[in-house]
Amino acid sequence: DDLKRHVDAGALCFVDARGLRFYLPPCLSSILSLDNPDDCPELIHAVLFHLSDAKMPLQLLNQPQTLLVRDILLHLEQKTDRSTGLRFEAALRAVTRRLNGQH
Repeated sequence: DDLKRHVDAGALCFVDARGLRFYLPPCLSSILSLDNPDDCPELIHAVLFHLSDAKMPLQLLNQPQTLLVRDILLHLEQKTDRSTGLRFEAALRAVTRRLNGQH
């Protein structure tokens, strides 16, 4: 509840790479714990938005962490109703660039 309240208040808009590294695990854990990721659209929209700008947010993640983020995004993309308008492509592109060493 606290995490959702912080995200709903726009907390992720004010974090740098270190802040996102702190918030990303609880955000992804919260989304994964849902039966349907569409049940918490604000949280998943915030995560996708911030991952899409990979120049800064992903720079502090090591390769295993980045691979985990990619795998979680692919899993959530499969579980999510495409009609909700969630855009995984930009976030996945950013993660792939990070994995390929193209910050």
